[in-house]
Amino acid sequence: MMKIPKIGDIVLVKDFNITGTVIEVISESLYRVERKNQSFIIDKSKLSVVKKHKNYENIRVNELYDPLDDVYEIDFHGYTKFEALKEVAFIVENAKLHQYPVIRIMHGKGRGILRVAIHELLKAYKEQNLIKGYEYAQDNKGGYGVTIVHL
Repeated sequence: MMKIPKIGDIVLVKDFNITGTVIEVISESLYRVERKNQSFIIDKSKLSVVKKHKNYENIRVNELYDPLDDVYEIDFHGYTKFEALKEVAFIVENAKLHQYPVIRIMHGKGRGILRVAIHELLKAYKEQNLIKGYEYAQDNKGGYGVTIVHL
């Protein structure tokens, strides 16, 4: 008998062979699972409970709408250029799959190594019509240390 995941449970996402924590029950068949500051909407049939959360009844999810819910966000501080580029390819595909309209990439200002490499990749994606475009964030939202990608 399949265990029904509840908020706080650690689950295996079968398609990706990764674990995460259930943070929201969206519908009878859709769950929001969080892993390393990323959240995914996954069908219940693709989840397997690994560890039950003992006090899941005490966990509450804020029901207010937050416009940032529609933003896929990743922080690349501490990544090498090659690690970041590999992740960007995965993120663009995953964000499109889960119908996020925007990706917020925090690469930092520093010497610009990550920013330049990521922008070169995004330029190629734009030319291939994989993304609509990209731009720097507003100054009060990270400026040129953050790139906003429009899908």
